[in-house]
Amino acid sequence: MQAAQTAANALAAKVRFIHNGYMQNERQHAACPLIHLASADSTNRVARSLFLDGRHLPFAVVADRQTAGRGRQGRTFYSPHGSGLYFTYAGVPPEGRTPGQITCAAAVAAVEAIFSVYGIRAGIKWINDLVFAGRKVGGILAEQSGSQLLLVGIGINIWTADFPDELLDLAGSLFGDAPASDRRLELVAALCRILDQHFSAEPAETMAHYRQSLVHLNRPILVRSGTLAGKRILTRDIDQYGRLVAESEDGAMHVLEDGEISLSGKDTL
Repeated sequence: MQAAQTAANALAAKVRFIHNGYMQNERQHAACPLIHLASADSTNRVARSLFLDGRHLPFAVVADRQTAGRGRQGRTFYSPHGSGLYFTYAGVPPEGRTPGQITCAAAVAAVEAIFSVYGIRAGIKWINDLVFAGRKVGGILAEQSGSQLLLVGIGINIWTADFPDELLDLAGSLFGDAPASDRRLELVAALCRILDQHFSAEPAETMAHYRQSLVHLNRPILVRSGTLAGKRILTRDIDQYGRLVAESEDGAMHVLEDGEISLSGKDTL
C-alpha cells in the first residue's frame, strides 16, 4: 500500500502519455486515463490501491518493470525492465459476465492488439496464456471485487530477455531482439480500445473470436490439475462461459471450469 501511495504521489512526474498525439487520441476514444510508472511491485496492486484511494474508473496502469508481478495459481510473472509490457486495466465489471468470460475477453483483446500493432498472430492456450512459436509469451490475471472493481492484468514479453533457468524451455517473446522502434505505447492504446469493444460486445461474439485463437482446438492436451489431473484429453470446444469442453480416451465428455493444462508435457506449456 505504501509503495502504491508513493507511486500515486509521483504521478505528475511519471505520466508521459498525455503529451503523445496518438495516445491522446486513443485515450479520448477509450475514455481511459493512462498512468505510466517506471517501476511497480505489481500493476494490479498499484491499480487496486489507486482505486481505494479514490481514483475514478476506468483507468490503466503501465510499468516499465514489475518487481513482484503475479500470475494465476500464485505464480510470479517475470517482468524485467524495458523488454515487456506490464499493464492493468481498472474498470467497472461488465454486467452479466462470468470470470471465465472476462478472462477470455482479455485474452482475445491481447491477441488482437498484438496483431494490430505488430502484425504478429499470437494464439491462446486455455484459459489465460498467450503463446507464439510454441512458447508462452504472455499471461492474464483478472481479479474482481464484487460489482465495484475489475482488474485485468496483462503481461506480454515483447523481446527476449535473459529468462531465468526455469523458464528457458517454456517462455518466449514476440521478437528475438529489441525492435527498431518501441511501440509498446501503441500496444497499450490498442489494448484499452479493444478491451472496451469486447466488454461492450455480446459474449457469444467474443467467445467465437476466442475459439478461433485457441491453439489446441481438436488437439490432445495433458491436464495438470483438477479432477482429471494426469489424463490426456482432446479439446473439443470452449463453451459460452469460457469452460473447456474435452473428450477423454474412453469417449466421455468433460467440462473443465478451471485448472492447468499442458500442450507439450512440459511443466506449464
